Amino acid sequence: MNKWVENAIRLTDINNIACVGGMFLNVKVNKLLRESKVVKDIFFYPAPYDEGSPVGAALQGYYEYCLREGITPEHIALGTLIKVHRMIMNKLKKY
Repeated sequence: MNKWVENAIRLTDINNIACVGGMFLNVKVNKLLRESKVVKDIFFYPAPYDEGSPVGAALQGYYEYCLREGITPEHIALGTLIKVHRMIMNKLKKY
């Protein structure tokens, strides 16, 4: 699988990748992919079954909307980091 992903990266010149599906449940293979010299950033979607399809469709719709409206998409895997950081800091200040 490592060779398959590396070949896809070389063919497309896309080295920030997202992986979904049962074949990406293998933590040993995922570790090798994370350590690959050709992978810049990698995300493994944790739901390998049918629930991944509507999430993928929603993310594609979000991406197309952003392109159409001239918006730079945010890092949707983590949400808006600044908001999350502020929320955490505000909660910590209470204690």
